[in-house]
Amino acid sequence: MLGLQPRDHIKPALFELHWLPVHLRIDYNLCLLMHSATVQCCPRYISDIVQTTAASSRRQGLRSSTDTFSYIVPLSYTKFGERAFSVAGPSVWNSLPADIRHITVISKFKRHLKTHLFMAALRSRCGHYIFALWFLSIFYLSFFIPRLISAVGDWMSVYHTSTHGVALVRI
Repeated sequence: MLGLQPRDHIKPALFELHWLPVHLRIDYNLCLLMHSATVQCCPRYISDIVQTTAASSRRQGLRSSTDTFSYIVPLSYTKFGERAFSVAGPSVWNSLPADIRHITVISKFKRHLKTHLFMAALRSRCGHYIFALWFLSIFYLSFFIPRLISAVGDWMSVYHTSTHGVALVRI
């Protein structure tokens, strides 16, 4: 399809196809479930697992008590517990920008969500490249600058002697 060789890296091909990395695809599916719970178009057992901040009795005096588009993230002490939908769903949902969380039309929500996640993947991917370029530039500068200075010094000594009527002789 893309003309890749067997040993070629797959990440550039996935970015070319606009496919999300696996961990962001999981976040995408969690956000879709949370969106369906928010707009009440999912089975009741899914919407009963999560609780909005507005429905919590302990948040009555807080500003978040009026926000119906954010959810309470239960405390979890283990990695296994963090992967449960009751914890992972609200934490991923609350990390979305508010303008995406307030979209109620599913097709528009999917489009904006995928764009947001793809840009996040691109930013993280570019961040690694920027670090690699910075590291390589420091390495090459530290390797080539002394040689460049000695070459310029040699050239300057030759240039200095040639301007004073002396033949071009390397000193």
